[in-house]
Amino acid sequence: LPVAEVLARSGVPLDQALVVLPAVTLDAAGVAAIGVGGRPAVDPGEAPLAAGPRSVVFRDSAGRALALGELTCDPAASGSVTAHPQVVFPWAVRVGGGAASRAHAADPVRTAEPEVR
Repeated sequence: LPVAEVLARSGVPLDQALVVLPAVTLDAAGVAAIGVGGRPAVDPGEAPLAAGPRSVVFRDSAGRALALGELTCDPAASGSVTAHPQVVFPWAVRVGGGAASRAHAADPVRTAEPEVR
């Protein structure tokens, strides 16, 4: 069977598959930080702290999964929680800053969801 047919019959989109994990919604600054390897301060909501390296899915405001990681308390800032992405999906990665980041974000090859082969 062709890949497209197999996926149509039994494939599960990544965003749907990850609904079993607690999620943290990132603001625009958090999305940008995750995309360049940062560890932004976040509001954990109901997500667990220090539950393991892939215990939380980080999503943008539209609900799109950007990364898997964990949440930890920031020892430098009492009460602050930091996102620690462990797996950043290719469509979330940003390179450099300014014009380079905008060009990278506009590149459909880099921001599209990966093809299944």
